[in-house]
Amino acid sequence: MNKRVYLWHFRALEYCNRGMRRWFASRGIAWQDVLNDGVDAELLLASGDAMAIAAVEFAASTGWTREPIAGDAAAKRGGCV
Repeated sequence: MNKRVYLWHFRALEYCNRGMRRWFASRGIAWQDVLNDGVDAELLLASGDAMAIAAVEFAASTGWTREPIAGDAAAKRGGCV
């Protein structure tokens, strides 16, 4: 199974785009790659970052879906840009 965390997972947790861009850049991960393909869950877990781990847990709870679950109001939320 492809265990990836996608942008909508982060947005549902109300993570800020600006903060996410910085976080990924500091780890050598291109933002465009995150937008296009999501992020491998193992990479996020290995970071030890509590917010990254929470995103993995949320993605797992949604069945690792690439697209938001229909009717999921959480998918429409988001923090700063």
